[in-house]
Amino acid sequence: MRDDVHARFEGVNAGIEPVKIRLVSGNYFSLLGVGATAGRVLMPEDQKPGGHPVAVMSHAFWERRFS
Repeated sequence: MRDDVHARFEGVNAGIEPVKIRLVSGNYFSLLGVGATAGRVLMPEDQKPGGHPVAVMSHAFWERRFS
């Protein structure tokens, strides 16, 4: 599933920009056999009700917005 959402990355006075997201299960990355360059990927424990939200961004997005 792919949704268009909007996000603000540079403080309350920054503009809102569209961001593409994909909602996946906690075993998505292990099923694909891929890991994270930095940080971590999703884990099955991340799907527990009431848990903290977790996001994984692509390397290209990280470079474009946060390098």
